[in-house]
Amino acid sequence: MILDIHADIFTDIFNKKMQKDNDIIRKYHLDKLKKGKINGGLFVIWQNPYGKYCDYNSLKLMMDYGKEELEISKDILSVVKTYKEYIKSLDDGKITAMMHIEGIKSLEDDLSKIDEIYEYGIRFASLTWNEENKFANGCKSHSKEGLKLRGKEFIKIAQDMGIIIDVSHASDETMYDIYNVSQKPIIATHSNCRKLCNVKRNLLDNQIKLIKETGGIIGVNAYRDFIDSKKENQDVNHLVNHIDHLVDLIGIDSVCFGFDYCDYMEDELKDNIYEREEVTRGLEDASKTQNIITELKNRGYKDGDIKKLSNENFLKFIKLNISK
Repeated sequence: MILDIHADIFTDIFNKKMQKDNDIIRKYHLDKLKKGKINGGLFVIWQNPYGKYCDYNSLKLMMDYGKEELEISKDILSVVKTYKEYIKSLDDGKITAMMHIEGIKSLEDDLSKIDEIYEYGIRFASLTWNEENKFANGCKSHSKEGLKLRGKEFIKIAQDMGIIIDVSHASDETMYDIYNVSQKPIIATHSNCRKLCNVKRNLLDNQIKLIKETGGIIGVNAYRDFIDSKKENQDVNHLVNHIDHLVDLIGIDSVCFGFDYCDYMEDELKDNIYEREEVTRGLEDASKTQNIITELKNRGYKDGDIKKLSNENFLKFIKLNISK
Protein backbone atom coordinates (compact mmCIF):
# COMPACT_ATOMS: atom_id res chain seq x y z
CA MET A 1 0.00 0.00 0.00
CA ILE A 2 1.33 3.39 -1.04
CA LEU A 3 0.16 6.76 0.24
CA ASP A 4 1.18 9.72 -1.94
CA ILE A 5 1.18 12.89 0.17
CA HIS A 6 1.05 15.28 -2.78
CA ALA A 7 -1.49 14.65 -5.56
CA ASP A 8 -3.18 17.62 -7.29
CA ILE A 9 -6.35 15.63 -7.94
CA PHE A 10 -8.81 18.24 -6.64
CA THR A 11 -7.22 20.75 -8.98
CA ASP A 12 -7.82 18.32 -11.83
CA ILE A 13 -11.43 17.94 -10.71
CA PHE A 14 -11.87 21.71 -10.97
CA ASN A 15 -10.22 21.96 -14.38
CA LYS A 16 -12.28 19.14 -15.87
CA LYS A 17 -15.57 20.21 -14.32
CA MET A 18 -15.02 23.67 -15.76
CA GLN A 19 -15.11 21.83 -19.10
CA LYS A 20 -18.43 20.21 -18.09
CA ASP A 21 -16.85 16.81 -17.39
CA ASN A 22 -17.91 14.55 -14.50
CA ASP A 23 -16.94 11.37 -12.65
CA ILE A 24 -13.32 12.54 -12.78
CA ILE A 25 -11.81 10.09 -10.30
CA ARG A 26 -13.27 7.02 -11.97
CA LYS A 27 -12.59 8.14 -15.54
CA TYR A 28 -9.11 9.62 -15.21
CA HIS A 29 -7.42 8.46 -11.99
CA LEU A 30 -8.75 5.17 -10.64
CA ASP A 31 -6.98 2.78 -13.03
CA LYS A 32 -3.63 4.54 -12.62
CA LEU A 33 -3.94 4.54 -8.83
CA LYS A 34 -4.83 0.85 -8.81
CA LYS A 35 -1.95 -0.11 -11.12
CA GLY A 36 0.48 1.85 -8.96
CA LYS A 37 -1.07 0.38 -5.77
CA ILE A 38 -1.69 3.89 -4.44
CA ASN A 39 -4.40 3.82 -1.78
CA GLY A 40 -4.58 7.58 -1.21
CA GLY A 41 -2.53 10.17 0.67
CA LEU A 42 -3.06 13.92 0.46
CA PHE A 43 -5.27 15.35 -2.30
CA VAL A 44 -4.45 18.94 -3.15
CA ILE A 45 -6.34 22.08 -4.11
CA TRP A 46 -3.94 24.31 -6.04
CA GLN A 47 -4.86 27.77 -7.29
CA ASN A 48 -2.38 29.14 -9.79
CA PRO A 49 -1.37 32.50 -8.21
CA TYR A 50 -0.60 33.86 -11.67
CA GLY A 51 -3.93 32.74 -13.14
CA LYS A 52 -7.51 34.00 -13.17
CA TYR A 53 -8.89 31.58 -10.57
CA CYS A 54 -6.99 32.72 -7.50
CA ASP A 55 -9.66 34.47 -5.44
CA TYR A 56 -11.78 33.11 -2.61
CA ASN A 57 -14.88 32.70 -4.77
CA SER A 58 -12.87 30.44 -7.06
CA LEU A 59 -11.63 28.48 -4.05
CA LYS A 60 -15.23 28.03 -2.91
CA LEU A 61 -16.14 26.79 -6.39
CA MET A 62 -13.23 24.34 -6.30
CA MET A 63 -14.41 23.04 -2.95
CA ASP A 64 -18.02 22.78 -4.19
CA TYR A 65 -16.91 20.84 -7.27
CA GLY A 66 -14.90 18.60 -4.97
CA LYS A 67 -17.98 17.85 -2.88
CA GLU A 68 -19.90 16.94 -6.03
CA GLU A 69 -17.21 14.52 -7.14
CA LEU A 70 -16.94 13.00 -3.67
CA GLU A 71 -20.64 12.18 -3.83
CA ILE A 72 -20.26 10.67 -7.31
CA SER A 73 -17.22 8.64 -6.18
CA LYS A 74 -18.32 7.73 -2.65
CA ASP A 75 -18.16 4.00 -3.42
CA ILE A 76 -14.43 4.22 -4.24
CA LEU A 77 -13.13 7.37 -2.53
CA SER A 78 -13.29 8.91 0.92
CA VAL A 79 -11.88 12.25 2.04
CA VAL A 80 -11.43 12.20 5.80
CA LYS A 81 -10.63 14.66 8.58
CA THR A 82 -9.05 12.53 11.33
CA TYR A 83 -6.66 9.63 11.75
CA LYS A 84 -9.45 7.32 12.93
CA GLU A 85 -11.52 8.15 9.87
CA TYR A 86 -8.46 7.53 7.72
CA ILE A 87 -7.88 4.04 9.08
CA LYS A 88 -11.57 3.10 8.86
CA SER A 89 -11.73 4.22 5.24
CA LEU A 90 -8.63 2.20 4.34
CA ASP A 91 -10.13 -0.80 6.10
CA ASP A 92 -13.26 -0.32 4.01
CA GLY A 93 -11.12 -0.65 0.90
CA LYS A 94 -11.51 2.93 -0.34
CA ILE A 95 -8.97 5.33 -1.75
CA THR A 96 -8.46 7.55 1.25
CA ALA A 97 -7.20 11.12 1.37
CA MET A 98 -6.88 14.16 3.54
CA MET A 99 -7.12 17.62 2.03
CA HIS A 100 -4.26 20.04 1.37
CA ILE A 101 -4.43 23.60 0.05
CA GLU A 102 -1.28 24.52 -1.88
CA GLY A 103 -0.84 28.26 -1.57
CA ILE A 104 -3.26 30.46 0.36
CA LYS A 105 -3.10 33.66 -1.68
CA SER A 106 -6.90 33.67 -1.97
CA LEU A 107 -7.15 34.00 1.83
CA GLU A 108 -4.77 36.92 2.19
CA ASP A 109 -7.48 39.54 2.74
CA ASP A 110 -9.66 37.58 5.16
CA LEU A 111 -8.14 35.23 7.74
CA SER A 112 -11.62 34.42 9.08
CA LYS A 113 -11.98 32.11 6.07
CA ILE A 114 -9.60 29.66 7.78
CA ASP A 115 -12.62 28.37 9.70
CA GLU A 116 -14.39 27.56 6.45
CA ILE A 117 -11.52 25.67 4.87
CA TYR A 118 -10.94 23.74 8.09
CA GLU A 119 -14.60 22.77 8.26
CA TYR A 120 -14.41 21.68 4.63
CA GLY A 121 -11.60 19.32 5.54
CA ILE A 122 -8.33 21.14 4.88
CA ARG A 123 -5.71 19.72 7.26
CA PHE A 124 -2.52 20.77 5.44
CA ALA A 125 -1.57 24.14 3.92
CA SER A 126 1.38 25.86 2.27
CA LEU A 127 1.55 29.64 2.44
CA THR A 128 2.81 30.21 -1.09
CA TRP A 129 3.23 28.47 -4.42
CA ASN A 130 6.57 30.01 -5.46
CA GLU A 131 5.24 33.59 -5.51
CA GLU A 132 5.39 36.49 -3.10
CA ASN A 133 2.04 37.20 -1.47
CA LYS A 134 0.81 38.94 1.69
CA PHE A 135 1.75 35.91 3.81
CA ALA A 136 5.25 35.02 2.68
CA ASN A 137 7.79 34.78 -0.09
CA GLY A 138 8.02 31.70 -2.27
CA CYS A 139 11.10 30.16 -3.79
CA LYS A 140 10.78 32.20 -7.00
CA SER A 141 10.57 35.52 -5.15
CA HIS A 142 13.58 37.83 -5.25
CA SER A 143 12.77 39.27 -1.82
CA LYS A 144 14.75 38.27 1.26
CA GLU A 145 11.91 39.16 3.61
CA GLY A 146 10.66 35.61 4.21
CA LEU A 147 7.57 35.21 6.38
CA LYS A 148 5.41 38.32 6.77
CA LEU A 149 3.33 39.43 9.75
CA ARG A 150 0.14 38.13 8.14
CA GLY A 151 1.86 34.80 7.57
CA LYS A 152 2.74 34.58 11.23
CA GLU A 153 -0.90 35.30 12.09
CA PHE A 154 -2.04 32.56 9.72
CA ILE A 155 0.36 30.01 11.17
CA LYS A 156 -0.78 30.74 14.73
CA ILE A 157 -4.46 30.39 13.85
CA ALA A 158 -3.95 27.38 11.59
CA GLN A 159 -1.75 25.43 14.00
CA ASP A 160 -4.08 26.13 16.93
CA MET A 161 -6.92 24.82 14.78
CA GLY A 162 -5.05 21.70 13.70
CA ILE A 163 -3.77 22.53 10.20
CA ILE A 164 -0.24 21.34 9.39
CA ILE A 165 2.09 23.83 7.68
CA ASP A 166 3.88 22.63 4.53
CA VAL A 167 7.15 24.37 3.59
CA SER A 168 7.45 23.02 0.04
CA HIS A 169 7.58 26.00 -2.37
CA ALA A 170 8.72 28.40 0.39
CA SER A 171 11.84 30.51 -0.03
CA ASP A 172 14.77 29.69 2.24
CA GLU A 173 14.04 32.74 4.39
CA THR A 174 10.38 31.80 4.67
CA MET A 175 11.21 28.21 5.55
CA TYR A 176 13.51 29.28 8.40
CA ASP A 177 10.94 31.80 9.64
CA ILE A 178 8.21 29.13 9.63
CA TYR A 179 10.49 26.88 11.65
CA ASN A 180 11.19 29.66 14.14
CA VAL A 181 7.55 30.62 14.76
CA SER A 182 5.94 27.19 14.60
CA GLN A 183 4.70 25.51 17.74
CA LYS A 184 3.77 22.30 15.92
CA PRO A 185 5.52 19.94 13.48
CA ILE A 186 6.07 21.22 9.95
CA ILE A 187 6.46 19.12 6.83
CA ALA A 188 7.65 19.28 3.22
CA THR A 189 5.13 17.28 1.23
CA HIS A 190 7.01 17.22 -2.09
CA SER A 191 10.64 18.34 -1.98
CA ASN A 192 13.97 16.67 -2.68
CA CYS A 193 17.57 17.31 -1.60
CA ARG A 194 19.39 20.38 -2.90
CA LYS A 195 22.72 18.69 -2.32
CA LEU A 196 21.86 16.26 -5.12
CA CYS A 197 19.95 18.68 -7.37
CA ASN A 198 20.69 22.36 -6.86
CA VAL A 199 17.30 24.01 -7.40
CA LYS A 200 15.50 26.30 -4.97
CA ARG A 201 12.51 23.96 -4.73
CA ASN A 202 14.72 21.41 -3.01
CA LEU A 203 15.79 21.46 0.62
CA LEU A 204 19.20 22.22 2.09
CA ASP A 205 20.58 19.61 4.47
CA ASN A 206 20.11 21.82 7.51
CA GLN A 207 16.48 22.49 6.50
CA ILE A 208 15.88 18.76 6.27
CA LYS A 209 17.24 18.34 9.78
CA LEU A 210 15.09 21.18 11.11
CA ILE A 211 11.93 19.59 9.72
CA LYS A 212 12.86 16.33 11.42
CA GLU A 213 13.55 18.25 14.65
CA THR A 214 9.95 19.52 14.72
CA GLY A 215 8.59 16.00 14.33
CA GLY A 216 7.88 16.53 10.65
CA ILE A 217 8.20 14.34 7.57
CA ILE A 218 9.43 14.85 4.00
CA GLY A 219 7.87 13.45 0.83
CA VAL A 220 10.19 12.85 -2.13
CA ASN A 221 9.06 14.43 -5.41
CA ALA A 222 9.04 12.60 -8.76
CA TYR A 223 9.10 15.78 -10.85
CA ARG A 224 12.09 15.45 -13.17
CA ASP A 225 13.79 18.83 -12.65
CA PHE A 226 13.95 18.26 -8.88
CA ILE A 227 15.77 14.94 -9.30
CA ASP A 228 18.87 15.87 -11.31
CA SER A 229 20.09 18.76 -13.43
CA LYS A 230 21.07 16.36 -16.23
CA LYS A 231 18.17 15.07 -18.31
CA GLU A 232 19.79 11.68 -18.71
CA ASN A 233 19.66 11.26 -14.92
CA GLN A 234 16.01 12.21 -14.48
CA ASP A 235 14.75 8.74 -13.66
CA VAL A 236 13.47 6.58 -10.84
CA ASN A 237 16.97 5.38 -9.93
CA HIS A 238 18.22 8.89 -9.28
CA LEU A 239 15.11 9.75 -7.28
CA VAL A 240 15.99 6.89 -4.94
CA ASN A 241 19.37 8.62 -4.46
CA HIS A 242 17.38 11.38 -2.74
CA ILE A 243 15.72 8.81 -0.49
CA ASP A 244 19.14 7.41 0.38
CA HIS A 245 20.39 10.89 1.26
CA LEU A 246 17.35 11.72 3.38
CA VAL A 247 17.58 8.42 5.24
CA ASP A 248 21.26 9.04 5.93
CA LEU A 249 20.48 12.52 7.28
CA ILE A 250 17.31 12.01 9.32
CA GLY A 251 16.54 8.30 9.38
CA ILE A 252 13.98 6.08 7.69
CA ASP A 253 11.10 7.16 9.98
CA SER A 254 10.84 10.71 8.59
CA VAL A 255 10.71 10.02 4.85
CA CYS A 256 7.75 9.21 2.60
CA PHE A 257 6.41 9.76 -0.93
CA GLY A 258 4.98 13.02 -2.33
CA PHE A 259 5.19 12.24 -6.04
CA ASP A 260 3.48 15.35 -7.48
CA TYR A 261 2.52 13.55 -10.70
CA CYS A 262 1.57 16.08 -13.39
CA ASP A 263 0.39 13.95 -16.32
CA TYR A 264 -3.20 15.15 -15.87
CA MET A 265 -2.24 18.83 -15.56
CA GLU A 266 -1.09 19.49 -19.14
CA ASP A 267 -3.63 22.18 -19.96
CA GLU A 268 -3.02 24.05 -16.71
CA LEU A 269 0.77 23.97 -16.87
CA LYS A 270 1.61 25.42 -20.26
CA ASP A 271 4.40 27.77 -19.15
CA ASN A 272 7.23 25.21 -19.19
CA ILE A 273 6.57 24.15 -15.61
CA TYR A 274 5.77 20.78 -17.10
CA GLU A 275 6.20 19.27 -20.54
CA ARG A 276 4.51 15.96 -21.16
CA GLU A 277 7.16 14.59 -23.49
CA GLU A 278 9.89 14.98 -20.85
CA VAL A 279 8.79 13.06 -17.81
CA THR A 280 10.75 11.19 -15.16
CA ARG A 281 11.64 7.85 -16.67
CA GLY A 282 10.10 5.03 -14.70
CA LEU A 283 7.67 7.37 -12.91
CA GLU A 284 5.72 8.81 -15.81
CA ASP A 285 2.42 8.72 -13.89
CA ALA A 286 0.78 7.07 -10.90
CA SER A 287 0.44 3.73 -12.69
CA LYS A 288 4.25 3.33 -12.68
CA THR A 289 4.69 3.87 -8.94
CA GLN A 290 5.68 0.29 -8.19
CA ASN A 291 8.93 0.95 -10.06
CA ILE A 292 10.22 2.90 -7.06
CA ILE A 293 9.44 -0.07 -4.81
CA THR A 294 11.42 -2.32 -7.15
CA GLU A 295 14.39 0.05 -7.05
CA LEU A 296 14.25 0.29 -3.26
CA LYS A 297 14.40 -3.50 -3.07
CA ASN A 298 17.32 -3.51 -5.51
CA ARG A 299 19.13 -1.08 -3.20
CA GLY A 300 18.71 -3.47 -0.28
CA TYR A 301 15.87 -1.76 1.59
CA LYS A 302 14.09 -4.25 3.86
CA ASP A 303 10.36 -4.86 3.57
CA GLY A 304 9.76 -3.15 6.92
CA ASP A 305 11.58 -0.01 5.80
CA ILE A 306 9.72 0.05 2.49
CA LYS A 307 6.43 -0.08 4.41
CA LYS A 308 7.57 2.91 6.46
CA LEU A 309 8.33 4.91 3.33
CA SER A 310 5.17 3.77 1.57
CA ASN A 311 2.57 4.43 4.25
CA GLU A 312 3.54 3.90 7.89
CA ASN A 313 5.47 7.13 8.38
CA PHE A 314 2.60 9.23 7.07
CA LEU A 315 -0.01 7.30 9.07
CA LYS A 316 2.07 7.71 12.23
CA PHE A 317 2.37 11.43 11.56
CA ILE A 318 -1.36 12.00 11.22
CA LYS A 319 -2.03 9.76 14.23
CA LEU A 320 0.18 12.02 16.35
CA ASN A 321 -0.96 15.33 14.86
CA ILE A 322 -4.48 15.05 13.43
CA SER A 323 -6.61 13.33 16.00
CA LYS A 324 -9.64 15.63 16.00
